Amino acid sequence: MRFFHLIVFLLLAAPLAHAQEIAANIVTAPAEGAQFKISLAPSNTNKISSVRDTRSVSLAAGRNLLRFLDVPTDMRAPQLLTGTDALRVLQQKYRNAESSPTQWTVLRNYLGKPVTVLRPQDTPLKGTLLSIDGVVLLDTGDGIVLNPPGTYMVPRGGNNPAPTVSRPSIEWLLEVAQPGQRSVEARYMTEQLSWAISYRASLDSQGDATRLNFTGWLTIFNGTGNEFNGAQISLQGVPDFGSRALDIPRESVELPFATVGNLPVTPELIFYAALQQPDFLKPHRAPAQTMLRLQNSAQSGLGVTLPAGPLMVYSVAEGGALQSVPASDVPLTRPNERLWIPLGRASDATNIGDVIGERSLAATRQLNPVTQEHTIQIVLTNTHAQSAIVAVVERLPVGAKITDSSVDGKTIAPTTIEPNVVEFKIPVPANGSAILKYVVEVKS
Repeated sequence: MRFFHLIVFLLLAAPLAHAQEIAANIVTAPAEGAQFKISLAPSNTNKISSVRDTRSVSLAAGRNLLRFLDVPTDMRAPQLLTGTDALRVLQQKYRNAESSPTQWTVLRNYLGKPVTVLRPQDTPLKGTLLSIDGVVLLDTGDGIVLNPPGTYMVPRGGNNPAPTVSRPSIEWLLEVAQPGQRSVEARYMTEQLSWAISYRASLDSQGDATRLNFTGWLTIFNGTGNEFNGAQISLQGVPDFGSRALDIPRESVELPFATVGNLPVTPELIFYAALQQPDFLKPHRAPAQTMLRLQNSAQSGLGVTLPAGPLMVYSVAEGGALQSVPASDVPLTRPNERLWIPLGRASDATNIGDVIGERSLAATRQLNPVTQEHTIQIVLTNTHAQSAIVAVVERLPVGAKITDSSVDGKTIAPTTIEPNVVEFKIPVPANGSAILKYVVEVKS
């Protein structure tokens, strides 16, 4: 008889000890109301996003089972920061969502909550659901009932989770010395969040007026299945972007972060050889490009850091026809820097025809052991029966100095538009040409 009592004691002691391990106080912390700080990794890289997830919870003295609902399914390296020695983490466990919820996955949402067991041959049994792991434990107030048979009825409304959804969660078993309301922060990594940048611009021409609409789009790829409302977002690799508060829905979304609307602009014909051939001593031949030059400033409607990304430009002619310009890229452009928007060859974007630029090294000589002098010649040939003004933009080596410059033998002064970047405004006659020569000293 004493042997039988010992068996019963052992059978009962195991689940009761399990209940104490799970926690005397079960605290469920939904994602609603959480504060998120997310460092987004760029897409198509081997980098990974990091998340700081802060939630306010009420903890009792002793052992608590803290459950964070709605976390990414690929959560990596989770860590709970409590900010106090009065709270110790004893263990953590990740619980994945199930695509086809069962009775047990649904009941898991109600751990620590009151439920009712409907019994056909007896009165309903009410209590707090403590555990469903291996054994069902129901605290009725008078004691703990093991595996009560019957149909489980769960509450609805209020703060109770939807009974048809199994939600991914992470659980921490905590030892709490001082009870009360606390903010606790979970930190983890995930590949299910990332970012990409793209730009779109459209030009509308009405008579002699051209207006620009320009939008920078931040695409946030969200594969977590969760939403992050009011999240503070920063972009890895673009520290100048800063931190911005954004609502991230459950699916991937494009969010405008830089917008210019109906801005009057003047397309220019520009021969900028360095965009295609950075070495100014090597020969280069190409058509001049029609471009827009904007100052990335508040006056133009921008004034924010523009991360590098692809640019698509559409042009709307007077007849309403929409045509696309060959795709290009916007480089990283900080506030007060110049934004270049290529519109294609002159014959594609305007009616002024092509101007072909051909740059070559006309002469070079050694002035002293550390200084060379180069004579650069640029021939501009206009293939259209209309004169044109071409901006020749040259990127020079650091410390280079132009000592002489002329167009068809007439002196012309360059304008410095950026550090080590100069510009010459060259008139080119219809069906004719103009020759720019400049002498530059370069130290080795």
